[in-house]
This record gives sequence, structure tokens and C-alpha cells, in this order.
Amino acid sequence: MGAEWEAQIDGAFHDLIRQVVTANYQSGPLYYMVLFVAAAYVCLEGYRVYRVALSAIAFYFGFTRVTELLAFLKLTEKFGTEQLLMIEAGAGLILAFVAWKIFLVGVFAAGYQLGMQILPQYFDNSVWKPILSTVAAGITGFLCMKSTRMVIVTLTAVIGGFTMVTAFIGMLNNFPATYNIRIPPANSPIWLAGKILLSIAGANIQGKSAPRGADD
Repeated sequence: MGAEWEAQIDGAFHDLIRQVVTANYQSGPLYYMVLFVAAAYVCLEGYRVYRVALSAIAFYFGFTRVTELLAFLKLTEKFGTEQLLMIEAGAGLILAFVAWKIFLVGVFAAGYQLGMQILPQYFDNSVWKPILSTVAAGITGFLCMKSTRMVIVTLTAVIGGFTMVTAFIGMLNNFPATYNIRIPPANSPIWLAGKILLSIAGANIQGKSAPRGADD
């Protein structure tokens, strides 16, 4: 009885991991609603919670980029689904911890993620995306050494503003077909203008508040 019970628990645990790994979290509007709210908070209050924001971005950076690295090295096939998840989560947690202790690591990850979010909409050549994103991340990190507060405020406002619009587009695209909502493409100047305006508004609001966190 004990062995059967352990086998059932082990099977249920493996099924749960498999569902978590294979789930498509972007298949419904709830994902984009949560993303929109989180992005709005980062856009308007990013400097107050810069350590949390940068650590979260660093976790996402580590989680996603280690997968790309393994695929580039053709090592993905050597790991099972659960092993790959553990590697991804481990890389994300390590990078998030390092970013919490050394915020410039988080700044670099945020700058890179920002580049990877913006560039795919305007550059079709995949070779240039990681190169330009790395350059953007390096410039962001260098500027942060000169003026910490200004760069963090700008970075969180821009990331939050751009992600808000992206999430909003995702919500509209996930409305039931009966509504027949027609929206401009993601690279439309209308959406770009919205991203810029939200970023400026977020930076302005953060700049007028009395922030706590990194020193200037």
C-alpha cells in the first residue's frame, strides 16, 4: 500500500511539473491583465521598488536566456523536460539573487530585455537583435554608474510603459471573436506613440515623487 501511494504521489508530481512546463500562459486575457497591472506599477513606482523590479527582470533574463544558450550549443536534447525546467529556474534564481546584491547586474539584464522587446518589431534580421540588445544593455549599465537615479527611473518607466502597451494589445487580441475587434499591427506608429507617452508620464511621475532606494 505504501509503495502504491508513493507511486501515485510521484506520478501526480510529475504530471503537475509537466503541466507547468507545457502550459501556454499567453493563451487567455488573464495573463495580459496581470502583466498590464504589473507593468503599470513598474512604470509609475519603479524607483521605489527598483531592487524587486530588477531582480524579477534578472530572473526572467536568466530563465529565458539559458534556454537559448542551451539551444545554441545544441544541448537541449540531452535534458528532459523536468531537468530543463530546473536548469532554467536555477539560472533565473541565481541571477535574481546576484541582481539583488549588485543592482548593476539587474540594470544590464533590464537593458538587454528592453532591447529584445523593442528590436524584434523593427528589425527582421535576428543576428542584429542580440548584438544591439547587448550594446544597449552595456550603455545602460555605463550610464547608471554616472547617474543611478535618473537611469533607473528612465529604465523602469520605459520598460513599464512599453510593456503596458504590449499587454494591452495582447488583451485586445484575446477578446472573443464575436466582438470582431480590429486593431493596428504591433509595430504601428500609434502603439509606438502610446509607449513613448506612457514612458514619459511614468518618468515624470517617478521624478516628482520622493523615491527611496539607490542613491544618485
